[in-house]
Amino acid sequence: MPERPVFHAQYPVLFYKPVTSITGPTDDIPVPLMAQEGEGLGYECELVVVIGKEAKDVPENQALDYYVLGNAVGNDVSHRHW
Repeated sequence: MPERPVFHAQYPVLFYKPVTSITGPTDDIPVPLMAQEGEGLGYECELVVVIGKEAKDVPENQALDYYVLGNAVGNDVSHRHW
């Protein structure tokens, strides 16, 4: 599948992934049958930032030391035509 064009945003693009969308490192990734037909199912490597505790209006100089628990690599599986 060809790569999508690179999008350069003025600000970081953030979106929410619910906890139900997360699987373990050896778990199967459930894909509905209709998503398996044709083209469009894709995957991307993503940087995952794990927030360790609830926060609001955190000064930038405190974010990493006090609120970010860690980071990981994620496999973001999605369907590009939905």
